[in-house]
Amino acid sequence: MKLATIITLALSLATSTVSSSLPIKPRQSTTWQYTCQPNYAAPTNFKAFSLGGCAAQLAFTKDRYVGVQWNFDAVYADGSRVKHDPYRDFNTFGVSDYFYPFLGNNFNTRFPGSSAFTAVHEFTNVCKNGAAPVSQIFHTSSANSACSAASYRYTSGRIPVFNNGAVVTRLAKPASYSLRRLNDAGDFQVNWSAVSTAAAYSIIVQYPTGSDEVGNPYTNQRGARIQAPNLITTIPTGTRRQDQPRSLIVHAVVSRGVWSFTNDARIVRANW
Repeated sequence: MKLATIITLALSLATSTVSSSLPIKPRQSTTWQYTCQPNYAAPTNFKAFSLGGCAAQLAFTKDRYVGVQWNFDAVYADGSRVKHDPYRDFNTFGVSDYFYPFLGNNFNTRFPGSSAFTAVHEFTNVCKNGAAPVSQIFHTSSANSACSAASYRYTSGRIPVFNNGAVVTRLAKPASYSLRRLNDAGDFQVNWSAVSTAAAYSIIVQYPTGSDEVGNPYTNQRGARIQAPNLITTIPTGTRRQDQPRSLIVHAVVSRGVWSFTNDARIVRANW
């Protein structure tokens, strides 16, 4: 099975700050700098949606192994900008943003086992004086680890809100999904129920990769993007730590890129 694009999700409930208080000059580079692995792709395929009620969903494709702080700026019709911090909870694998994590997180537990994937983020209270943003800007707030100059910052430029800000409806989550071991090699079968409007599903499986110095398991994530109407796939998890369960989350997406993401997605676990 091809390990395709996986999705990592984050919900932003954090406070916002006016971007005029931030230095603008360091953000002006629209060229992605990552000298450690120059073949790793820049963030791309940005999408911004209005969910109504002053809520927004933002998504983009990212390559792997980049440790960098980042934010979105909401841009309003008058040209003003407000910074939004992504929500980070590294203990919840279906919510955390593994790819651009806070510094100091363990490699085995914080980075995905696949390559490029889609990150989805939701923000609340994005209106300013009752008006929703007309576009968004993705930008980094730190250098790309030791792989770019300390003063380097990246900006995406403006990301227009879909359909001039028309409100879109988040599709339903899969009502049920299951996980079971197929063989002694550690391959696990994933099944899920159909969502009527879904174009594809994103499967995330967390599995143990070893143990720390006191015996606690290190974990990693693998996943696959499965096109509808398929409702089954297999994810290899290896044979380490057979005493530890494997965990599963399934999300759905429509063709225009709106995800079923919510921060209360159910986690299903299966023992070896």
